[in-house]
Amino acid sequence: MRFGLLMSMAMITSCGEDETCSDGIQNGDETSIDCGGADCDACPTCDDGIQNGTEKGIDCGGECAVCVTTVEEDKANIQKTFDDLFKCTQDIKDSRAVTVLF
Repeated sequence: MRFGLLMSMAMITSCGEDETCSDGIQNGDETSIDCGGADCDACPTCDDGIQNGTEKGIDCGGECAVCVTTVEEDKANIQKTFDDLFKCTQDIKDSRAVTVLF
């Protein structure tokens, strides 16, 4: 009986002490999971000028509006993708040991 009472008291005294800004739970005075409130970092927003949260770019993508790119950025991304692909394929050889290029 005495052991059970001690266990119950231990549970009561530890309740709430484990609330942190990294426990994956919205608790304490957090305004979202592990952010906001007096003790945690501010929650990410789609207008804070920082790439954070689920954003794919600064304040865009993820839960925010779709990221918009310029034609020049698109061309650069396509060129980089092609260059990366070429690097990966330049060492592929066929059965005659001839380099296979696409």
